[in-house]
Order: sequence, then structure tokens, then C-alpha cells
Amino acid sequence: MKVKRAKHSILLQTVSDFLYWLEVKLEEEDLQVLGGGKISLLPPENDDSESEEETLSPEDLFRKAVISIQKQSHVGWMSNYEVLYIVPFHRMTARFLETPPTEDENIRELAAFEVAEALQVPIEEIAWDMHLSSRHGDEPEKQLLWTATREEFVDSILDSWPPNHLVPTQLTADLWAVYELILGEDETVLSDPAVIVSQEGEYATLMVADEKAIYYTRSVNLDRPSPGSGGAPVAEMKERVLALEIERTLSYASGRFPQGTIHTMVLCGFEDWALERIQEMANQRSLRVTRITLDDIKTLFQVADETALEQAHFSMLSIAYCRLDRELDGLELLDKGEESKSWHSYVPEAALPSNQFLYMAGGLAAAILALWIGNWIWFNSAVSSRLMEGQELIRLADSLHKEEIGLRQLSQTDVNYGDLFVFLSENLPSQVLVKSISLDTKTGVDLILTGGNNQTVVEIVDTLNKSKFFRNIVEERAVVEQDGFTVYLKGKLKLSS
Repeated sequence: MKVKRAKHSILLQTVSDFLYWLEVKLEEEDLQVLGGGKISLLPPENDDSESEEETLSPEDLFRKAVISIQKQSHVGWMSNYEVLYIVPFHRMTARFLETPPTEDENIRELAAFEVAEALQVPIEEIAWDMHLSSRHGDEPEKQLLWTATREEFVDSILDSWPPNHLVPTQLTADLWAVYELILGEDETVLSDPAVIVSQEGEYATLMVADEKAIYYTRSVNLDRPSPGSGGAPVAEMKERVLALEIERTLSYASGRFPQGTIHTMVLCGFEDWALERIQEMANQRSLRVTRITLDDIKTLFQVADETALEQAHFSMLSIAYCRLDRELDGLELLDKGEESKSWHSYVPEAALPSNQFLYMAGGLAAAILALWIGNWIWFNSAVSSRLMEGQELIRLADSLHKEEIGLRQLSQTDVNYGDLFVFLSENLPSQVLVKSISLDTKTGVDLILTGGNNQTVVEIVDTLNKSKFFRNIVEERAVVEQDGFTVYLKGKLKLSS
């Protein structure tokens, strides 16, 4: 059963040495900012060397900050709310992926295969998700962006969380929300490819995107010297670094978008920046600069205390807008096995029973339920087993009938099938196996291969079409099945004259 989406969100994000927070609620189609602010994660200055505060670890300071935020929030008895923690994007890897034509239910399996192959890490050790633009459309080929980080990094965040206090229901990144904010507020900005630049503390996130997808993205550290900066002020050095990184991003993206096709640059935030060097660079490249400031995004909300919001709240406001107003899920890095924790958002943490009690009560209830429905399950299992055996016999008979027809057709043609099979064994890559092959001089060739990836499929199709045995071989679809990456090919036989 689908759980009703919460209309009350608490967002947290660690920026530099502060934990920023924001509380937003949707009331009758109005987004209301109920509270916000920041809490220092540095030990307080104290001359007393024996002070307990000086012995606190960074994890202890983080836990105290979360507990303090809960006390300032408006969650109460039976509150239905969600808690989102924004993961630093510079700790993540992101790649654009264009899938072959495939069914929607196969997209995640196909993307998971590409994620594991790109990172060379088992998918079980990766926390990842993918983003499809809200304007992607219904095309069978999907253009998506996947983001990933180590599962152990996500575990370290959850381990540092105080038990039963604002338990996170979603771990996400902010780039998808900044992108969707632009899509939702202006239909024309991303009608053509554009560069999007957003600020995340001492880092900046750069994207090249249009309304269909985010094609390229990277995170850069702005708090470092740039070539030729000398003893320039910090603000000027940061602007030099950002201008240089924007030019590099345009250069990296030139493989997809040739020079001169990107005409727009969107700057999100940067209120306290002069931006003279950025504007100069934009003029040289004929880029039209569009700015979205904190004041711009605040107009989408009813804010009681605007002094509590700073530049670092830009990302949280973007996510709150996309989650509550546009009802977009966004990136989810929290393991689905952690979803059982989300029920905490329906009751106050002070009223929660202990974990030991929950485990004992749950085990007892499961045992009683199992005894109650045991006979019914056994009966249905027996019936299902007999039906499956009958279906298997029918499938076997059908398969033997098809083989008989195929053998008769093979005996009536002049195709040298021995040479054909030798050709396949010599020309297919070592990691690619033939799972199934169907040859019919009338209906054509159906070939199912396992192993490899999208690039090897392109090479195999080219090799088959150049041979003396096959013609018009095309890729019908590609999916990730139990045997691994599987591609379905279809074509015709070349018959001897």
C-alpha cells in the first residue's frame, strides 16, 4: 500500500563547520517556512581545560546539533513529516547514461549494471540512484543521470545520527532540485543547452543540461589559489577559480555540444559575489547570464523570519519546493532496507518503544500469524507446484515441436550452418556467450547474447552485418537478466544464389 506523501519536511545539510536546517510545511497549497538556521559544529571556546565540551568528538557535536534542531522544530504528537539530509555532492560520482530502447521496469537494472561497471565495485557496496528529467517524455531510449557514493559513507552518516531523533527518511543530493527548480519556474531557460552553476559552501556544482536531461556535472573546490592570482583577496581568487572551472566544463562538454551551441549560463546563488570576471568570461563566449538568487526562491514561500535564511539555505529551499509543491521524489541514496525507519515520522521520538521491545513484539506477532495461516499456505503451495509442473511439460512439448520444424527447414536450405556456427565462435568476444539462436530462412534470425555491454553490442552488430551469413541485423532490446547483461538481436540470413 502506498504511503501518503508527507506535507511537512525538515531538511539538514552540513556546510563548512555548520549544520544548517530548514523546516517547511505545505498548508492549502502555500509553502510555509516554519523555521531555519544553523548550529556550529566546532567545540565552544573555553579557557577551562577540564570542560566537558572540549572533549566532545565531531560525531558528538553533530548529535547535539540534531537534538537541538528537533527541540526548535514544530513536530509533535502524531506529526507526519519527513527528514531529508543533503549529502555533499563532491563526495559523489555522477555520469550521464543513454539507454537503448527498453521497458521502464528494466531501466533500474540496466543502470545498476552500468554503475557497478563504471565504479568497478559490487553494486551491493554502492549507494546510488538515477534522475530522469520531469520533461523527459515517453521515448523508449532514456536519458538519465546516475549518482553514486560508497555505501560505507552513507553508513557513517547514519552511525553519527542520534537514535530516535529526526531519523532521516531520505538521503539526497541537491543538484537534481536546482535543475528541476529552473525547469519549473521558466520554460524557456533550458529549451537549449545551458551551463548551470550552483554554490555549496566552499564548493560549486557545475552542470550542462537542457530540458531533457543533465548531461555533464562536476563539483569543484573554490577555496584554493588560481594561476596568476598572487596575493589577490579571497573573494577575487574564488571568482578566478570559478571562471576557470566554467571554461573547463564548457571544454569537457564540447564532445556533446559543439562550441557555439551553448548560449545560456544560469547562476544559482552567489549574492555576495561581484561576478565581474564571470560576466567578462560569459561575454567572451557569447553566453547570456541568468541569475537566481536566494531572494528569488524565497518568493515561492511564506517566510516568517527571513533573517534566519542564508545563502546555504538555497539548496534546501530548492529541494523543499520540488518535494512538496511539484511532488518530485528526487535522488534517494538511503538503502531501501532502511525504509522501515520512516515510520518514526508519524510519532514523536519521546514516545517510541525500545528496539528490544519492538523486536520481541514483532517476532511474537510473526509466529502467531505464521501458525494461523500455515495450512492455507501449504495447500496453495501444493496447488501451485502441480500447476508449474504441468506448465513446464507444455513448454517442453512446444520447444520440441519448434526444434523439429527448425531441423526440417535446415535440411531444405543451402546455407552452410557448420561454417556459420564456426564464424560465430571465432568472431564473438570471449566474454559474450550465445544464449539462444533461432534460424529460419523465411522469418529470419533471432539471436540472444549474454555478457559484454552496450559498446560491445555495437561492434557485434557491425561484424555480423559484414559477414557472408547475416544481413539487416539490428538490436531489438537490451536488459539485465539473471544471466547478466542480455541483448536481443534480429535480422535475416544471406542465402546462397
